[in-house]
Amino acid sequence: MAYDGANHSTVLFGGASTSQIYGDTWIWRLGGTSCPQATSPSPRLSEAIAYDAAAGNGVLFGGTTSNVPPDARGNSFNDTWTWDGTTWT
Repeated sequence: MAYDGANHSTVLFGGASTSQIYGDTWIWRLGGTSCPQATSPSPRLSEAIAYDAAAGNGVLFGGTTSNVPPDARGNSFNDTWTWDGTTWT
């Protein structure tokens, strides 16, 4: 989860339950009453996300498809995505 300063919102990506890994993106804006879902990278967990103030976007890196830490039998991602407030690229 990271604060998106350019869009004045908080962005939450990914997660897992005991049986499923999620690739959901949720956005919360001040004054908002819901968290709309947006287009997202593939489902993963243990990814890193931060806001890049100089570029004005969020940056997500890596993650895994294994939900049994520290077991690394899942796929590990070595990709970087940027969030512009609406779309991941």
